[in-house]
Amino acid sequence: MTSILCYYTNTSPQIQQIHLEKNSHLSLDRIVFPGEKFIFESLPEGLLEIYTYTATGLQLLQTIGCLRLQVHQRHSAELEN
Repeated sequence: MTSILCYYTNTSPQIQQIHLEKNSHLSLDRIVFPGEKFIFESLPEGLLEIYTYTATGLQLLQTIGCLRLQVHQRHSAELEN
């Protein structure tokens, strides 16, 4: 199956941890600082889990389908307009 290029921006004022299951043998975990943008590859059916740190540990904040995070390229003719 073909991977898609995705991006996520941490728009919150808090440090977040993201988790993505790439397949049964490979996953991605990353710390994303406030305002930081993160580009990654995923399968179209992938789900990005976003966690925040609380006094009791990590708490799941949101799950986003990677299709919603897909980067869409513009053709050079579109950029000239």
